[in-house]
Amino acid sequence: MRYLVFLGFLFSLAACSSRDLEIDNPTDKAIMISFGDEAPMEIKRYTNKKIQVKRGMVEVAVDGNSIGEYDFSQKGDFLLNPTLSKYYIEEALYGDDQSAFQQQLLKDKGIDLSPYAYDTQIFVFGEVVYIGHAKVDSTFMIKDNWQYGVQSDLPTQIKTTGSSKMVRKIYREEYFMEHAEKLFKEAMQEIKSEKAAE
Repeated sequence: MRYLVFLGFLFSLAACSSRDLEIDNPTDKAIMISFGDEAPMEIKRYTNKKIQVKRGMVEVAVDGNSIGEYDFSQKGDFLLNPTLSKYYIEEALYGDDQSAFQQQLLKDKGIDLSPYAYDTQIFVFGEVVYIGHAKVDSTFMIKDNWQYGVQSDLPTQIKTTGSSKMVRKIYREEYFMEHAEKLFKEAMQEIKSEKAAE
């Protein structure tokens, strides 16, 4: 019985000394990544997977080149971005929303009721213009504060307990550009429809 307790203690120690993290390679080339003295592991192109990393300060190398030491004992979840690619995190509001004009009137009076944490941004991709609440992150450890990851789609509708609900999604750059193009085309079509109705 004592041996079983001891083995359970060893397993719990091993579990505490490492953690599960998500790693993403959005590029068209496989990479080799190593954490400290661990053997390098291959992350295939266009791959997203869960890996185990030791807690604490660990030196990280990509394709044999050190990219620095990182603290894997930090609280919270992270998306590891070994290629330092651009990711876009967007806030999407479902349900009733105040108009931008109403929000600005209240803001001028010192009352900010906007549900968004991110400022309005404008991103231009060729002829496509994106205007919305989003931010860009290309750091190695991207703090996970989204409900929909790189492999999940935003739903067309969700259940809300109140009048509205704000969610976040993280996109690889190429998919965010596709998303921006879709929104842009929808906005242009709406403008055309309004003009035709005049």
